[in-house]
Amino acid sequence: MGKTFHNPFNYGSDPFAMLAPDGYYYILCSGWLFYRTKDLVNLEPLGKAVEPGEDDWFYGGSSAPEIYHFGDKYYIFHTTEAKDNPYDELENRKIGVLVSEKPEGPYRDLLGRPLYDPGYCVIDINVYEENGKYWLYWAHSCYHHPVGPNDYEESWIYGAEMKPDFTGIIGEPKLMVRPCQEWENHSVKLHKRRWNEGPFVFKHNDTYYMTFSGNTFEDYGVGYATAPTPLGPWTKAEENPILQPEDGKGIYAPGHNSFIHSKDGKEFFMVYHMITDVPFNDPATPVLERRRSANFMGDLLKGEVDENGLPKDGYALQHWPGYADEFMRTVPVKDRGRKIAIDRVHFTEDGKLVLEGPTVTDQPFPSGNE
Repeated sequence: MGKTFHNPFNYGSDPFAMLAPDGYYYILCSGWLFYRTKDLVNLEPLGKAVEPGEDDWFYGGSSAPEIYHFGDKYYIFHTTEAKDNPYDELENRKIGVLVSEKPEGPYRDLLGRPLYDPGYCVIDINVYEENGKYWLYWAHSCYHHPVGPNDYEESWIYGAEMKPDFTGIIGEPKLMVRPCQEWENHSVKLHKRRWNEGPFVFKHNDTYYMTFSGNTFEDYGVGYATAPTPLGPWTKAEENPILQPEDGKGIYAPGHNSFIHSKDGKEFFMVYHMITDVPFNDPATPVLERRRSANFMGDLLKGEVDENGLPKDGYALQHWPGYADEFMRTVPVKDRGRKIAIDRVHFTEDGKLVLEGPTVTDQPFPSGNE
């Protein structure tokens, strides 16, 4: 089979992957956690992509930021807590955009203000580009969003065309998808919430695909919808979810994905996070490198690290450490830190999106890395 790898690779939540002209893939995660890699597998920690400063309108760790190469510059779109919070909201994330001349940074705020503020807490940004036009997608957070006769809080995914200079949106946002399938009800009993979050939009043949995540740690998973245009109307796939926990493999809470092609364009991968006790892909990786990946996130750690610099307790390296007890108490593993994984995907003749995972077993390295 040649050179092989297995999932997972390292710690990271909500991973987004981009291939840059310098030959590196860059992977950006919640909390500004930043890696680069030549082969999608062996990750080099780059520290934090951003350290918000006193003059920035935002602060703290971002929720699922994403990195893009448009023209001759690099952009990070993000949803991060805004300092302007007149009503003292517990969740107050707004949409922002950063820019740099190099993929590794440094990044600076492009506008000195949010790119777009819809008037509610926003999470999980995504951008789709086609022929010089841009579309912006985001999730209206569950926070303070009661829906229906039971007032269950729901997160809905919205979209809008974006101005090409990234200064705002064009027209009014449109609802893309909201929870409506049976599998998306699994979080209601424990949390009285339903989630559609983490959108990722791409085009295959003449069809637009949007993947999204549903539920939370106990039964996190990914579904998808298709549409004839970037703004819908979207039809959810009957076979959803295409990614879900597999207790027999020790894989829990897999979700929040992006997609990336191999360097030769022959393979298509879903990049996502999972919770598992399976060790990192390469146990021969020097302890120093693994220690860096844990320690530079020190301000987000809950608990201590062991003699190798790796998390001692099960709640380490979460970008929501305060919610760990509430959301993760039913995940039956010792190490509950989210970790990065990739698996191949393919399309059937009738256009169905099929994930060849989740896996924690050996598989061939991504093609095009020779």
